[in-house]
Amino acid sequence: AWNLQLPPESVAAMEAQVKGRLEPDSLFLLSTAKGGIMNRWLTTFGDTSGATALASRMAAQLYHRYPHLRPETIRALIVHSAEWTPQMLGNGLVNANNLNEADRIALLKQVGYGVPNLNRASNSAENALTLIAESELKPFKWEDSRVKTDEFHLYQLPWPTEILSGLGAATVRLKVTISYFIEPNPGNKRYEEPSNYASHGLRFKMIGRTESPEGFMGRVSRAMQEDGYEKEGSETGWQLGQKCRDKGSIHKDIWEGTAADLATRHIIAVHPVGGWWKTRKKLKRYENTVRYGMVISIEAPNIDVDIYNPVVQMIETFVPVSIMT
Repeated sequence: AWNLQLPPESVAAMEAQVKGRLEPDSLFLLSTAKGGIMNRWLTTFGDTSGATALASRMAAQLYHRYPHLRPETIRALIVHSAEWTPQMLGNGLVNANNLNEADRIALLKQVGYGVPNLNRASNSAENALTLIAESELKPFKWEDSRVKTDEFHLYQLPWPTEILSGLGAATVRLKVTISYFIEPNPGNKRYEEPSNYASHGLRFKMIGRTESPEGFMGRVSRAMQEDGYEKEGSETGWQLGQKCRDKGSIHKDIWEGTAADLATRHIIAVHPVGGWWKTRKKLKRYENTVRYGMVISIEAPNIDVDIYNPVVQMIETFVPVSIMT
């Protein structure tokens, strides 16, 4: 099991104690102050200020280890490593896989994707494989006197098919996170809608168990033309689902199923959806390209099987195939 490791210099300062138990607002991070005569040398801080400091530290550690990665990908690694703690899930009273849509939204609003973990963000294990992809695509194009969606990317996933098929009904988890930066447009009230506030959006989709590659590409193409379209039954097995995960500019979801089922789901697509780059034609933002980072991992937490080394032997680089629409 992965253990949360707090930075050694993050010392908790306890300012109040009631009947042997700390009040939530009495536990803070301790840091240096400006000091001097009549001033304290140490001070406490917490809430979003503390979270920002810890997240920045983790980003710096990842940059130090992987200096070639883009900011979008560092951000994806942090969010990808996050998990909900038992306390966030009611100490076993809540099953994250059985939440209804309202409860999933409420959980995301309260605690986001959970607590990030540097070890998970930095390393693969023999039974937990992580793949990283960095690329850029052109979301829109000018054609027939209007702006249309342009291209999407297909990734052929280097699954250890024989190993997964051999595991049969054993439970495995697939985790996908995609991160990108938008150009916001907050100036006018009519741009309060997400599709008008963001310059563009990116989404990911995974091929279905019985879906052909041609049928999958057709489904992706339709989703590009009709924002929000999703073929009935194509989203089974995901913890959050399209409606919950497709918010903002970083999207994460977890698929859980049998190893044999995952062995057949070997293609993931990244495609654009509309934004104000598409609607404000005079600005010609449809000529722009956008970058993204994607992190994909498979985990077999209760199985003693090596899925890391077979994949290392299969791939040299993890690159997309661009499909024009």
